[in-house]
Amino acid sequence: ISHIWPLTGTVMKKRPRNLVNILRLLKHPIVNSEEKIQAFLLRYCGYFSEDANQGRGGWVDRADNLEELHELLRDCLFRWEKNQTNLPPKLRHIIEIPLNESERIEYDGAWDEFKKIPERAKKMIKKGYPFGIVKQKIQHMAASRIKVPHLIEWADERIEAGKKVCIYTDNTEVFKEIMEHYGNRARGINGQTSSPAKRLDYVNAFQHDPNVVVFVGNIIAAGESITLTAASQLAFCDINRVPGEITQTEDRINRGGARETSDIYYFVALGTQDERVMADFVQSNEVVRTVTARRDEFGNIHDAPWTGPIEKYRNWGKV
Repeated sequence: ISHIWPLTGTVMKKRPRNLVNILRLLKHPIVNSEEKIQAFLLRYCGYFSEDANQGRGGWVDRADNLEELHELLRDCLFRWEKNQTNLPPKLRHIIEIPLNESERIEYDGAWDEFKKIPERAKKMIKKGYPFGIVKQKIQHMAASRIKVPHLIEWADERIEAGKKVCIYTDNTEVFKEIMEHYGNRARGINGQTSSPAKRLDYVNAFQHDPNVVVFVGNIIAAGESITLTAASQLAFCDINRVPGEITQTEDRINRGGARETSDIYYFVALGTQDERVMADFVQSNEVVRTVTARRDEFGNIHDAPWTGPIEKYRNWGKV
C-alpha cells in the first residue's frame, strides 16, 4: 500500500490519547515505537501516578502541551471546517433551569431512593463504575427527568411556530416519556431500535411527513449517520462528557440540505450534576479544538458561538 488516508469526522473524541491508534496507522514518527508511544503519553496525555485508579497506579488522563501537539500534527491532519462550507451557521445556547422546591426534593432524594434497591448499585459497580461515579450517574439521571417539562415547553413553542424539533437524551426514561407525550407526532431512535429498516423509516417520516414534528434520539444510537435537516432546532436534555459524540449529534441538523441557522440548546439544571458535566464537555471541547481545528491566517480558531453563561463553564473548577 503506497498511501493511507484515514477518513473520519471525529479524529479526537475528547483527549490526546484518542490520537494514538490513528497516528500509529499513519506510521507517524511521533509514535513509531513503543518508547515513542510512552513518550507521547507522558508529554501530551498525563503522567504515571501511584495514586491513580484507587491506588493501583496508572495513567492520569490529561491534556498537556496542546499547542505543541497541534503544530506536530499539521503535516498529517487536514480538516475542512464548517465555516469553509456553504452550510448555514450553527449557534449554541445554554439554558439554565433553577429547580423549584419540589424538583429540589426529587433531585436530593434520588440517591436515597436508589440505595433502597442495593442490587442496582451492585450491578453498576460490577460494570466497573466506582461507587462515587455511580452516585453521580444517578443524580445526573434525576436531573434529566426533572427537565422533561421544560423540554416539552421549549418544543411546543417551536412546534406552534411551524418548526420541527429534535430532542436528544441518554436517559431511557426521558426518551419514553417524551415519545409518549407526543405520540404519533414523534419518531425516535435509541439502543432498542435495532432494525436498519425501522431507523430509515423513522428518519424519513421525520424528514418528509408534516405531521411528524418531533424526533427523539439517543446520543450513541442516533448521533451519527442520519440526516435530520427538516429541523433547525435541537435540544439536549442531557449530554455525556465526550465532545466528539456531542458535536456529531449537533450536526444531524447542520449538514447538506440544511437551509436555516441551526440552533443547539443545552439544558442545565442548576445545583445538580448537570453543571459539572456541562463544564467537562465545554472544557474538553476546547481541548479537541485546540489540537485538531484548522486555524486562519492569524492563528485563530473559529467555532460555533455560544449564548448564555459560557465563561462560567469554561472556568469551572479552575483556580
